[in-house]
Amino acid sequence: MNAGLGTLTDLKTQLLNEALRSATTYDAALLALGKGVATRFDQYCNRKVARLVGAQYVTNADRTKVILDRYPVEVISQIEIRDSLDQGWVDQGAVNNVLFNLREEVGLCEFAGYLGGSYSRIRITYTGGFWFATDDAVTIKSGALALTAGATIARVAFDAAFTIAPQVFAALLAPDGGTIVSILPATPTAAGFDVRFAAPLPASGYTLSWIAFMGVSDVLQQASASVATNAESLTITYPTAFAAAPAVLCNLVAPDGGTIISAQPSAVTTTGFKAEFAAPVPAGYTLSWCAYAQGAISSLTLPSGATALPDDLKFAWLTQCEAAWQLRDKLGLSLAEGAESRRTLTLGQLQLVPEVEAILKNHIRYAIAS
Repeated sequence: MNAGLGTLTDLKTQLLNEALRSATTYDAALLALGKGVATRFDQYCNRKVARLVGAQYVTNADRTKVILDRYPVEVISQIEIRDSLDQGWVDQGAVNNVLFNLREEVGLCEFAGYLGGSYSRIRITYTGGFWFATDDAVTIKSGALALTAGATIARVAFDAAFTIAPQVFAALLAPDGGTIVSILPATPTAAGFDVRFAAPLPASGYTLSWIAFMGVSDVLQQASASVATNAESLTITYPTAFAAAPAVLCNLVAPDGGTIISAQPSAVTTTGFKAEFAAPVPAGYTLSWCAYAQGAISSLTLPSGATALPDDLKFAWLTQCEAAWQLRDKLGLSLAEGAESRRTLTLGQLQLVPEVEAILKNHIRYAIAS
């Protein structure tokens, strides 16, 4: 989720201890803080830092040079002139016939001459600014763990830790003819999770299949569905079709006191699957399922032609957010002037950290005379 100049996860990782990162208690406050600091940076630098496709810049037409307010510039798609409100905006045709030269790195547009008088306006439509991931990349880890007879617990350690505790879905697969044993997954951490069994496994041949994931995307879909009384199967259709047949895990969730009945996915396609039950299902059962693109680790990649947000600006944003977060009052409802003060401050009044201000001075957009 876009939090200003990074994601909500960036802020949680920087500002919260690990025990709080998986909770949503502070999400709204962190988002407001991150976006507020990003706006403060825009004001200080006299520019808009974040990349935008189809941005528009409007100014007087009686000039031969214009510095756009988002840069680096990737492309200028249209230049229009308005001499009067009655006439409205008039497209000037091919951009290269109007634009003499362009310094993409600083957003400087140079024209062959004046495009109009002081009463005329020019509107430039373009794509520019620094790109950064505005959503947390969807990360999916999955695996299968062979279990031994008598086991009462399984411990799963991720090959690489998540930044915060992920969501986890697990299913215990019994061997042919094996007794079905219910499982109780423990609260996951960033490093792994435990699954406890309702009874010691009666034999070898059991397998724990699991997935752990962060983010929401069409590479992973999950839901629950009510099961009709005496049903022996249930057909599931994914909300969004996959590009290729996904991996599927499913569990029948029994009501209080209900018998545990196994469920196995079959006929898995790009649009859905069929859950087969080991026995007709009594009333009150729910099928919980999860489908994911096999081996998917979705990452938001830099668009062609775009420029990534410089590391110094990302560091400045996180540093200023951290400084502001430390000034919140004990109730967590506002920014305070100091540890013992209750005078509320706005982000506009919050003083920039000296090293942040030093970084921002290297990114200021200066005006030029026409």
